[in-house]
Amino acid sequence: VDLFMMMTYDYSSGRKSAEGGPSAPISWMTQSVLNLIPPSQRANVNHRDHKILLGLNFYGTTYCSEGSSNILGKDFIELLETYHPTVKWNSEYSEHYINYNHEDIDWVAYYPTLKYIDDR
Repeated sequence: VDLFMMMTYDYSSGRKSAEGGPSAPISWMTQSVLNLIPPSQRANVNHRDHKILLGLNFYGTTYCSEGSSNILGKDFIELLETYHPTVKWNSEYSEHYINYNHEDIDWVAYYPTLKYIDDR
């Protein structure tokens, strides 16, 4: 095997709650990769030696008590322009998110940002 590609997103896929959840918490991503590397080979090794490619999401997810749906960049921008929410950073997950209310239903949307990508 020359390379192994691991898709590390959709962690909270399918949740039905106004709290929603992260797409790819950094601790979960890290542990997923470490599970592929024998413990004896984890220390003092060049990260490129393992040849694991980490798949990142380039879409977000919006959640409410009735379900969730994926959103693209244009959808996230529309949410920002329509509801003017404060973009918040969840340091536990290393992801940005917003809260907004649409038709008397509370929603939360997680979307990958440059910081999200840089942290990974």
